[in-house]
Amino acid sequence: MNEREAVLNALIKQEQNGYSTIILNNVLNNINTQNGKNSNSVSFITTLFYGVIERKITLDYIIEKFLNKPLKKLPVLVLNVLRMAVFEGLYLNTPHFAVVNEAVNLVKKSKYKYLSGMVNAVVKKAVLYDLKYLNNKPESIKFSCNEDIFNTVKDYIGKEEAEHFFINSFNKAPVFVSVNTLKTTKEELLKTSDIFLDTDVENVLELKSFNSKEKLFLNGYYFVQDISAAMCVHLANPKKNERIFDVCAAPGGKSFLTSLICKNKAEILSADIYVKRTELIKKTAEKLGLNIKTLVNNGEIYNKDLGKFDLVLCDVPCSGLGTVRRKPEIKYKTLNEIEGLYKIQRNILKVSSEYVKEGGRILYSTCTLNKKENNEVIEEFLSENKNFYLKEQKVFYNKINGGDGFFAALIYKK
Repeated sequence: MNEREAVLNALIKQEQNGYSTIILNNVLNNINTQNGKNSNSVSFITTLFYGVIERKITLDYIIEKFLNKPLKKLPVLVLNVLRMAVFEGLYLNTPHFAVVNEAVNLVKKSKYKYLSGMVNAVVKKAVLYDLKYLNNKPESIKFSCNEDIFNTVKDYIGKEEAEHFFINSFNKAPVFVSVNTLKTTKEELLKTSDIFLDTDVENVLELKSFNSKEKLFLNGYYFVQDISAAMCVHLANPKKNERIFDVCAAPGGKSFLTSLICKNKAEILSADIYVKRTELIKKTAEKLGLNIKTLVNNGEIYNKDLGKFDLVLCDVPCSGLGTVRRKPEIKYKTLNEIEGLYKIQRNILKVSSEYVKEGGRILYSTCTLNKKENNEVIEEFLSENKNFYLKEQKVFYNKINGGDGFFAALIYKK
């Protein structure tokens, strides 16, 4: 199987509601097994796979201009061949003759070889489309985004900021890491290795590229955590000797950073509803040398045996709109798909509040830019729970700190 065949198969699977990250990892593992590790192949496959997903609506708009039939009548395989070819021709600047030839060959290998002539004709014209014409098109076409999703973000952070956010989503997402201050310092890591770039946030670095086999990572000198997530934890201001509960902890980054801020001298309980996730948290905590207890627990059901806490971290399941740079398929969600989360978020916050001792606090956080999942959840909670008050709330996204879109609210119990 060649690279384009691998990408085509991956795109078809992703269209069947698969997770892009999992699908791509499987593809790369198979390619490496068959052909040996090849960095050029990995780069090309990753760029083409994510590029097509990121610009799907834009590509479909261009393709349909040169079709004699509605787009929805094309077989999924043929449509994805067209998307791949047009993306390569317009965004990767692959020579047009090669793009046309590869697309036709892919279709000829399938049961739809009778459509190879149509593919040949459409690709030849589509790769000549002038992208400057997109500037006058609706945001959904320009940014390849469900119109309701764009409007949700626009209503939250403003039109200009939303446009910047979605333009930036076409760029490669940076990888940020938090320094394990039990083993080293930010300054020492910068001196030790050239893989790091400095940031303005305390004990947060940017990686030039992530390698899971890199020695410093394997030895627990740092862990991957977005800069916005780290800033959320700092807002909570965890302290030594406090009792802290991370209600929806997986994959554990907020628990790890909390423990480090407290110099490993806080009682931290990290919970998740799935056993495998708690096991992963425990394993990573051990690698980092952190004193963290784990628990399988449902965040929507109050557990009276756990007692009260000084700080409760309440990072709820959300639509993930702040992470479209990493998971582009999120841009195509509908508001109906998101609405099912609202009740869960409110339930988890309500249950979390029952764990807070007097004078204690909750950090409610999400990785989305949606008022209904963020501010409105807090407003409703405070209106129903007069014994709590809002101390501070913040929104983070790439224009502010280069990171993903996050929201955090610090709520105190009177």
